[in-house]
Parts: sequence; structure tokens; C-alpha cells
Amino acid sequence: TLTRKADFASDVFVVGETAKGVLTENEVEFVLGNEEPDEQNTLTIDGNKANVTVEVVGSVLFLTKKAIVNIYDGVTFQNNKKVGNEKTSGKYTVSYPARIGGSVAIVTGSATLNIYGGNFKNNEVNTVSDENNTGIQGGVIYNYSTTNIYGGTFEGNTAYFGGVFFNYRTMNIYKATIVDNTAASLGGAIYMPNSGAAFTYIGDE
Repeated sequence: TLTRKADFASDVFVVGETAKGVLTENEVEFVLGNEEPDEQNTLTIDGNKANVTVEVVGSVLFLTKKAIVNIYDGVTFQNNKKVGNEKTSGKYTVSYPARIGGSVAIVTGSATLNIYGGNFKNNEVNTVSDENNTGIQGGVIYNYSTTNIYGGTFEGNTAYFGGVFFNYRTMNIYKATIVDNTAASLGGAIYMPNSGAAFTYIGDE
């Protein structure tokens, strides 16, 4: 189990950017979980939201530039709560809102997230609205690029908009279990803004 330290507020994994904050130009692939069916490894990433002593401003996964992240069975994202954003500079493709992606934030149009399995439960973005009712989006995933979902369970997640997914670009959901998620405003499971660029497909691959 990887548990967020009580005084740690930042992103846990950053893909597509160096430790010095320089964006990478080449594709970078990051894998979590059991890619092979006979593997039995497990990893729980626990946000420790009941015990943190700081306002968490980082997601578990932050994807930028040409990041490719594959998530398989054997991984659990749980108890992550995000109440702000530490990355707001102009070097990212999108100037994204203040509070997004309780577990995963995808902030450039060339990044890709593939979810083949895993569990996502009790994750959230602060559900109290700001004065403009914006920026509190995606209890599990904020997508500004491409997300493909081939499996996984999403349960008990919440946000102001989009209790599980806030989709601003392309999202394909081929198979998933989505149950008991909530939104303080709209989209207990999925919220899509009024944008001509947003597309969500739900059905067979």
C-alpha cells in the first residue's frame, strides 16, 4: 500500500514532465497493475483523506505532453481528495481549472489514458462550489485528451461536476462497473461541458 503522507500535498506520479518541471518531447509510457493475466501483484494507492493535515493540491496521476498511462487489474485508487491545483503555469497546453481530477488529471491534448481494470473508490474533488461554480471537476478523472476504458470498477466517488469523469475531449467507455457515485451539482457519473470538442462513446469496442 502506498499511503499519502499526512503533510504531502503534491501529485504522486507525474508523467510527461521531468523532476525539474521540463516537459518531455518524446512519448513516455507508465504502467500500473498486472499487464499479464497470470500476474497476482497488488497495489493500493490510498489518499489518506481522513488524516491529511494540508490541503491536497495534487492528483495521484498527472499526465501531460505525450504521456501514455496504462492501468490494469491489481491496482486500487482510494480515499483521494483534492482541493486545489499546484500546476497552473502557462507551459501546459490547457489553462485548467483550480480543482480537477481527484485521482487522475490529464491536461494536454496529446496524452492518453487506458484503463483495463482496477478499482477507483471513495475519491473526490472538493464538492463545495466556488463563486463561479467552476473548477471542481472529475472525482476520479479530469480528461482533456483521450481516455479509453476497457474495464475497472468506479464506486463511491464524488465531485461538484462529474462524480467519476469530467470529459472535455474524447472518452471511450467499452466496459466498466460504475455504481453509487455522486455529484453535488450535475453528472453523478459523467459530466461533459458545452463544448464542440467533447465526445463520449459508451458501447462495444
